[in-house]
This record gives sequence, structure tokens and C-alpha cells, in this order.
Amino acid sequence: MKRTIQDANSAPLIEATLNKSILDLFRVRRAKNVIFALLNLEFLRKRNIWNIRSTLFTLAIWLVLGTAAAQGIEIVLRYDDYSNNSNIENERQLMREIARIGGSLIVCAIPFENVSHADDRTALSHPVSSLSAEKLALLKDYISRGAVEPCVHGYNHANTSTNSQESELVGIPAALQTQWLGAGKSAFESALNTDVAWFSPPWNRFDSATLDALENNRYRLLLAGRLGPYADHRALAYLPATTYPQELAAAIQRASTRGAANATIVVTMHPYDFIGGDEMGGGRGAKQMRVADFMRQLTEAMATDDIKITPVAQMIKRGDDMSWSRLDANLRWFRSYISRHQLIPFALDLYPDYSFYYPRLDATRMRRLQLLIGGSVYLLVGLIAAVLVRRFIRLSSRRYQRALAAGLVASGLGALYGLYHLSEVRPIYMKAGCLGAVIAGVVVGSLSIATGDLRRRRALRHGP
Repeated sequence: MKRTIQDANSAPLIEATLNKSILDLFRVRRAKNVIFALLNLEFLRKRNIWNIRSTLFTLAIWLVLGTAAAQGIEIVLRYDDYSNNSNIENERQLMREIARIGGSLIVCAIPFENVSHADDRTALSHPVSSLSAEKLALLKDYISRGAVEPCVHGYNHANTSTNSQESELVGIPAALQTQWLGAGKSAFESALNTDVAWFSPPWNRFDSATLDALENNRYRLLLAGRLGPYADHRALAYLPATTYPQELAAAIQRASTRGAANATIVVTMHPYDFIGGDEMGGGRGAKQMRVADFMRQLTEAMATDDIKITPVAQMIKRGDDMSWSRLDANLRWFRSYISRHQLIPFALDLYPDYSFYYPRLDATRMRRLQLLIGGSVYLLVGLIAAVLVRRFIRLSSRRYQRALAAGLVASGLGALYGLYHLSEVRPIYMKAGCLGAVIAGVVVGSLSIATGDLRRRRALRHGP
């Protein structure tokens, strides 16, 4: 009796300690700090059932809601379509201002802008970049300052596609892609007197032959979009684009409220993103901005300690994860059935933000949590429907119960079949998802009635 009273009196203290411990765990960011916090919880010293439950509950919350060790938001700046036709004044200002704040810019340059694909043999026999001396000098200057990282951007950025999706490389034979990518790499390495091992495909489109061509030419990094086909090429690192300069400020603001403190934001810029840079086509229309305005937003963002521009070469050198596994984890979350069909409330904050490139552990954890919560919600809806339909069938006349159950099973399976095929055509969203769970519950509840009757009849027929 004395032991019971002691445990009851200690419950409020344990609960208060647990609440404080959970808050502490949410504040700490590194695994070693979490372990230290757990080892110093006073209630762990008392050996009773409350201690065990509290510890397991705290650990469960950390395992589900915890994130990888926070390094802050890292911004990678990428500039595509650097060519003789792009606005050099905007580019000079962009490089100068990025160098001034200690940042770095990936410049994806077109190697053979004035060479047609039909004349590629000339370029391949003499791999000399078509970039003007002024453009090359600007690149070399800021490469020497450590403010520019060079990247090959296709071959001549001409559209070879026969359909509505523009592309230079998709569908081109692997042997020819290998020649094109090798020529671009050799031309820039010769002109810039530095190693060039990064590649950005025009329009962010490529195919499996492109990956082989990259490996054949010893490229080490592919900078593209989230469209594939990606594959586990061990020699290649991946860094997909995530947002445009017009959306950077909003993305940074969301990162602080959505638990994306470890995310990488890859800002992909083009000449037409900035006023005066329409020479390359494309265009952002009213969304064009001045270089000065973009740099002001960037400078304001970097005023906080947890936001920084990181050179990709530095990320590679320190061993940051740019593997296929990380990309695959992000793509699985982005393309999950729940994400594609928006099957859970947005208030739960379990959908990916396409402006971020998440660490592998964070993306994997969020996809599993999304699946767990989504599955639990729809399972509960289905169970409620199953209980209600069983009650409904039991209340009907006994002679019609079997026929009613069989009819509900047949119609329910037909409705589920139609709903599934509808989801292959377009997103079904949460209302249709709940309807599907209700129908599945009706089928299960009706089937349980029908099979239960069959089992009872069989038992009566065969006897005890």
C-alpha cells in the first residue's frame, strides 16, 4: 500500500519532468546532445513502471520527430546558359557581388554555341570553345578568386527533340553523347586551365545514355532537375535544382517554420531571370528582377548564422552526402502515393517542400511518418465503416443478410476498382481517399458477415 501511494504521488513529478525532457529533446540538434539529455533525466534513476513508459515514450517521440544533425540551411547558386548572347553586365555584377559576400556561383556555360550538330566533326577534331575572349576572361578571373565553379552546359544547347519537350540529349545515341560531352569538357579545361568535371543538361533533361556518357568522360557531378531517369552510378554525385531566384526569400522563410533546418536550397538562375537578360529567350515576364534586388535578398538571408552560401567543391571535400541514396530518398517522398494524391491534411506538415533538397535521413523519416499517419487515418475510417455496415446488416431480416452482404462486397469491389483506375489518371485527393476507405470498410465488414455465416453453417453440418 505504501509503495502504491508513493508511485501515485510521484506521477505528477514524473509527468512534469517528462514534458520538460521532451521540450529539451526538441531543442537539441545533435545525437550526442540527445544521449546526454537522456542520461541526465532524473526520473530515469527511479525504477518503476512510470520510468520505463516515460523513457520509451520520449525515445519514440525523438525517433519519429527527430532530424539529422543540424548544419543550417545551405544555399547553392547555379547560373545556366552562360554564352556569348547572355548579358555580360548582369553576369559581371552577379559574380562581383557574390565574391564580395564570400559566396560561390556555379556557372554552367555552353561550349559550342555557334557550332551546329551537323558540323560537330569540326568541333570534335578541334575542341575549342566558342565562348568569346571576354566571356572566358570573366570566368577565369572569378575562378581564380574562388567565386566561380565551372560547369559544362550541354553541347550547343540546340533542341534535338521531335516532341513538345525541348531537349538536346534525350534520344541521342550514347556514342554521340559521349563525343559531345567529352568535347565540351576538353574545350573548357583547355580554355580555363582548370579541371571541369560537372555537367548540367540543357532544359534539365537527359536519359540513361547521358549517365553513361558522363561516366565515360569522368564527370563527377550532375546538376539537373528532379526528372529522371536517375540511376545509381557510383562515379556520379547528384545535386538537383530546387527553386528560382524569385522564390528564394519565401523558401528561406518556410525553412524556418517547416523544420527544414538541414535542407539545401539549389537556386537555378538563367539570364532571363534578370532585367536586361532576355537575349537567350525563355523569359520570366513580370517575374524578372534586378541583380541588385536578388543580391539584397541573399545578403539579408545570410545575416543569420544558420544560412550560408556553400561552394559545391567544399561540400564534396568535406564528404557531404550527394549520393544516389539521398536523391532516391527525396524522390520517394516527393513521389509517394500520399504526396501525389494529397491524401492527408496539409496542417500535419508531412508533405515535401519542393524548394528544398532534404538530407537522406530526414526524407526517409518523413516518408515513413507520412505513411504511418496516413495509413492510421484511413485504417480508422475503414474500421468505423466496417463496424457500422456489420451493424446495419445484422439489423436487417435474417433471410436477406447473406444476399445483402454479397451484394455490398461485389459493388464495393467494383467501386474500389474504378477508384484505383481513376487515381492513375489524376490525383484523387483526400475526400476520394476517405470514400475509398469507407468502401473498403464496407467490403471487409460485409465479407466478415458472409464468411461468418459460412463457417457457422459448416460447423453445424459437420457437428462438434
